[in-house]
Amino acid sequence: MNVNEHACALFKPHIKVPTAYKTRLNTLHDTKLSICSNFRSRRYFPSSASIRKERERHTQNPRYKRIIHPFSKFSMIENVVACIAWVLLLLSEAYIGTFSGPSFYKTGPRTTPLSDSVLLSLNLVLFADYCMRFAFGYTIEKVGTVVLEPASIVKHYLKTYCLFDGIPILNVFLFYILPLPPKVKLFIFQLHKLRLARMKTFFIDVELYLMQLRVHSTVRTVCAFAIIVGVFLHEWTCVVGLVNLGKCMYDLPLHRSWLHQYNYGRNASFQGHIAFEFKEDLPYWHSMWLYLVHFAVVAAFSYGCVPDDHYVQNSFERFIFSLILFTGMFVYVYTIAHVVQLLGTHKVSETKFDEIYFGLEDFMRLKQFPRDLQKRALKYYECKYQRKFFSKEKIFSYLSEHLRMEALLYSRRNLIARVNMFQGLSKSVIGCILGQLQYEIYLAGDVVLRTEDANDEGTYFIKYGTCGVCLPSGREIHHVEDGSHFGKNDSYVEGAQVHFLGSVVALEVSEVYRLEKKDIKHCCRVYPELVERLQRIKLDRSAFYSRMLATVQREEQVTEDIREQLRQGKILEKGLKRRDFGYF
Repeated sequence: MNVNEHACALFKPHIKVPTAYKTRLNTLHDTKLSICSNFRSRRYFPSSASIRKERERHTQNPRYKRIIHPFSKFSMIENVVACIAWVLLLLSEAYIGTFSGPSFYKTGPRTTPLSDSVLLSLNLVLFADYCMRFAFGYTIEKVGTVVLEPASIVKHYLKTYCLFDGIPILNVFLFYILPLPPKVKLFIFQLHKLRLARMKTFFIDVELYLMQLRVHSTVRTVCAFAIIVGVFLHEWTCVVGLVNLGKCMYDLPLHRSWLHQYNYGRNASFQGHIAFEFKEDLPYWHSMWLYLVHFAVVAAFSYGCVPDDHYVQNSFERFIFSLILFTGMFVYVYTIAHVVQLLGTHKVSETKFDEIYFGLEDFMRLKQFPRDLQKRALKYYECKYQRKFFSKEKIFSYLSEHLRMEALLYSRRNLIARVNMFQGLSKSVIGCILGQLQYEIYLAGDVVLRTEDANDEGTYFIKYGTCGVCLPSGREIHHVEDGSHFGKNDSYVEGAQVHFLGSVVALEVSEVYRLEKKDIKHCCRVYPELVERLQRIKLDRSAFYSRMLATVQREEQVTEDIREQLRQGKILEKGLKRRDFGYF
């Protein structure tokens, strides 16, 4: 660069410098209104790179500048506030609109300023949420995508919950602003029950929040049922109380009204137009008493356990209580269905085990198997599956190769720790060997390896249990226990072959793994380091087999000497004395 040239650090005139307000606004949009890493976003964007790309799609597109991402921090906080306001309004509007009495619907000075303030404040919160819904992106669960197009967002909200959210808010403001007759106000105020259409989205949000807190699925299900039953009882309680209030305000006769009789005594007179005894300034304790009375009535009818003397004569009241009964029956059926589903998936392996266990028992009884064989078969099945039946091969087939290897190493960690042959080997070598092992359970008295099985050249590993090594004569000369390995041939490595001349019999329930000769040859080709380990083991096994062979020869010699003395008639005379041979 020329030393006489001036490099100006000032901004050029045509470059527009963003204002501090706009800079803060852009920062707020990028950090608070765009996607962030949380429990919900991870369900759609599992990696940090995908979250970063989604953030770039949202922040760098000019069309999305006024759109709030559904997985943003602001969206999460706003959703929690809206859910709380929705629940409080759902409960409070039904209660206040029913048990505050006719004075709540009269025009003029208000007698319930506290309840009015609460209702207006909560409705203002939901009104703000209603306006922001036109700028909130939404998700499509089936395809796992996030929609941020403004036109699509507006169209989607208008087609779903726009009317159910807007009409209750509009009616509340009309209720307090316009000087409407009390009868009209009663009808308008009850339109708040349209909010019940939002129950589905409310349960979805509660489910996601509980999942984020790592609450168990059973606890989540119990919470959902508690909310359903609570809302059901509360809403029907307020409807029952609304029946007499509506009759009073619309000047309808209370003739044969069982509800009025239930509230004010069985000796009350119900002739003609009898006014419902709501006071102008209804005390809190009196309104709560009415609420509890109606709550008990609704609970009794929904359970179907109303006493016989509670006979309803009014047709409209019969219709109301029939709806309550049907709703209660629906809740029962829904609850039982979910409980059965939970029980069906809670202990699937135990249920499958019992099914096969009792099926095996019935089969052997039908075929008249010997009693001892039945006991051994049932004991074998119980020891092998530990009262939990599942297919390990099928479960492992759903995992990746790396996860399969890790799961295999962990599930057989006790075998790795006990068998000396595996000590010091790398995970890859051990995994290669473990992947070829064949698992079997032997009961007491079962023969694991026979002397006459010349073609059996496998190697056996004992995870737990005790087996006895017996000579051809049947004499037990050695025990192999947890962590031991034995075999009939060591020909999988170079060198002289030393044959195993004994048989192995399980002395107790033993868990044994078998490795074929061809499999261990394959492992030796893939991992040459295994050959050196096997050669050292072969030397130790050869020495052991040599001692065993010498023992067999001495035993045969002693046996032959005894037979010879018997033939010569010298068995009772002074002759050769048997020595106590030391066996291994």
